[in-house]
Amino acid sequence: MGSSLSPIIAEILVQYIFKTAIKTCRNPLRIAKFFVDDSFLIIKKRHFQYFFTHINNLEKSLENIKFTSELENSKGELPFLDIFISRLNGKLKTQVYRKPTHSNRYLNFHSYHCLENKKSVIRTLTHRAYTHNSDEHLMKNELKYINIVLENNNYPKKVVISTIEQTLEKIKQREASSDNEKIPIDFSKVISMPYINGVSDQIKRLLNKYEFKTVFKKGISVRSLLTNYRTNELTENHNLVYNIHCND
Repeated sequence: MGSSLSPIIAEILVQYIFKTAIKTCRNPLRIAKFFVDDSFLIIKKRHFQYFFTHINNLEKSLENIKFTSELENSKGELPFLDIFISRLNGKLKTQVYRKPTHSNRYLNFHSYHCLENKKSVIRTLTHRAYTHNSDEHLMKNELKYINIVLENNNYPKKVVISTIEQTLEKIKQREASSDNEKIPIDFSKVISMPYINGVSDQIKRLLNKYEFKTVFKKGISVRSLLTNYRTNELTENHNLVYNIHCND
């Protein structure tokens, strides 16, 4: 999806198609959840083929849009996005799902990035472990796995453990709090600057004393200088589609 509007338009269209299909279908769905152009449905098996054919032949104007399907396996298991869903005794159990091709490579701790960026990797994985696992046992197993993976990406164990504990504590405090409204950000107090190791952190500490929030951005890299293939010819005109011929 090239344009930033593409996911929004795709989601609107998918919602429209599904709402129309559900209204005109003689067999009701138990559950229908959507994320952009992906959907998770619960429907009786004997009704599935009818609904699948129905939604793919809904309107003539949408005949170029065709949905594909993936059904649960014989064990009642089905991956959906980054969630692995399993059905047992009429109940759904969820846990974090990784594709077989997933490399477990994350931002390396020795890379030229600020510490806050590296900690955000830990916070993101911890938050996913908390939200995607349906019970405490699965969450603990996921957190152990995160520790191993991050250690392989050169994260110090002490940093990983402390960041995980802080993240879980903040999540629980937020859930326990009756006031879940986000505090608006005063952008007049936000300063953005390129990250320079050994310098930017000192500036950040100094600005923190005056209640300024510092955001580090990526500076100019060798890669950005060497991979800029755009020419003046491609930027002179607007509102058109370029056709660039490549030699075989």
